[in-house]
Amino acid sequence: MRRFRAYEAVYSNKTGKNVITYVIYSGGITETKTELDCGTHTYRVIPIYLKDKDADTVFRRLKEKQEKGESFAEEDFADISLTPLMSGSFSKKDAIKEGILLTKQFKTITAEKTTAMLYALADKFLTGDEEGREEGREEGHEESRTEIILNMLSKNQFSFEEIAELVGVTVEKVEEIQRCLKSTR
Repeated sequence: MRRFRAYEAVYSNKTGKNVITYVIYSGGITETKTELDCGTHTYRVIPIYLKDKDADTVFRRLKEKQEKGESFAEEDFADISLTPLMSGSFSKKDAIKEGILLTKQFKTITAEKTTAMLYALADKFLTGDEEGREEGREEGHEESRTEIILNMLSKNQFSFEEIAELVGVTVEKVEEIQRCLKSTR
């Protein structure tokens, strides 16, 4: 908590704004310390326990929005990116897959960042019994990554380094895709 307090103090001093810190807990954590005695004042954070959040509810709500032809708000994409860490009937694998399918229809920077975050979670959590499908999944990941990189390059809003970090590839890979893109024009 002292580290969060230090971050808040630096950011508040730099921007002149008040800061409220939300701390996201996953992995079944349902209760934590939220206050730190700092002498003359008490530092507080607001906990968000993902175990209390239901991925089924999130997906149901967003599918209804999709069926009505409504766009997703920033908060919707934030919810999608956290669904693999929430409770519910979806396995981590299925929540990641469902999240990618929902975000794929949008061609916004937020959707691309959400997809990149879901791929990062997939890399972290999907191992072991998935090895039999590893090759096919890797091909799918590669195609999706390439598509995301192409979209990000076409927007001219990201450096090669930012794209590489967000998508989880090397800068050289981004440069290679950029060269291919230029040669097809």
